[in-house]
Amino acid sequence: MSAVQQSSFSVKKSDRFLHQKRQKSGKKARQKRSVPISRIPETFLGIPCKKVLFCVPSKEERTARRLEFEQEKRAEFIKFLAKTQRPALRAAGITEKQIARMEEGFTPHGFNTHHKLPIFGGGTNDFSNLVLIRREPYHDMMHYHIINPQVRGMQDGQQKTVAIPDPATPVFVPLPQYKFLEKWAKKGRKTYGKNKNTSFSEVRNEVSRRTALLAAAAEKGR
Repeated sequence: MSAVQQSSFSVKKSDRFLHQKRQKSGKKARQKRSVPISRIPETFLGIPCKKVLFCVPSKEERTARRLEFEQEKRAEFIKFLAKTQRPALRAAGITEKQIARMEEGFTPHGFNTHHKLPIFGGGTNDFSNLVLIRREPYHDMMHYHIINPQVRGMQDGQQKTVAIPDPATPVFVPLPQYKFLEKWAKKGRKTYGKNKNTSFSEVRNEVSRRTALLAAAAEKGR
């Protein structure tokens, strides 16, 4: 299946990964309502969205699982990727020098090890629940537009069915029609965060335009 057909819209301390959270005003966050699953698209950034049960564990359990991730599992996952996913890592924009550092357990600068089902929702540190993804823009967009709006305000012990982006591979490699988002992010054009200045409709329009160009080029090459 071609890239166009798949589209549906749908050691240095600097190398160490720090899971950065967007800080929000507590009062403002409480005033927002969660988004129902019915408003979540079937795909996001070309990634299928899967329905899962989001169960908020106790704070103690979340802390223990996060500590396990920080101290052991993240480095183990990064080493695993360096040994088994070199072509995908190169396709995602990671250099050979960075891959060599990954063999020692270091995350490439600008990338996150993302939990598909967040620890806050009962997600584990199993490799099947982890994916390496560029933080800006893809990881931040995934949380801002899809995950966070559905689980806003949930407390310990609560549960609900949500839809989460579910990349099929342990390294997220964006389809060609979404790569422009990396350039937009570098230029400060963002649909997420406190300083967002671009609407998601602009993203959809640009994806549609680029998808059409790719389809035309593929047709011409036949």
